[in-house]
Amino acid sequence: MLPGALQSGMAIQLLAGEPAAAAAVAGEADAVAQATGNSVCPYGSLMLAAWSGREADACQLVAAATMEMTARGEGGWLTAAAWATAVLYNGLARYDEALAAAEQGSEYPASWGWPPGRSPT
Repeated sequence: MLPGALQSGMAIQLLAGEPAAAAAVAGEADAVAQATGNSVCPYGSLMLAAWSGREADACQLVAAATMEMTARGEGGWLTAAAWATAVLYNGLARYDEALAAAEQGSEYPASWGWPPGRSPT
């Protein structure tokens, strides 16, 4: 539960324009998850990579986590991955790719993701 709460705090910091604080909180969430042996979906790391325009990092996170998250039944990951990809490509001025990712993210059933307008935490 604590890693999830920390990821929520990370999202708040990121959306408040505090990327350094967000990165610190994301690191804390990862450390708590590792120390407790609880695997946590890398939403925070993905958000940070997408928001920062780090394409290689974002794509690597999506590729590495998608099969595991899907196998664990974390369908929200598919929506989060598409959302983050849309944010990434929009920030990189690759608007056609951003639109395609946003459309892909909206294809998943609402029960797999979170309501529109809420951040993935």
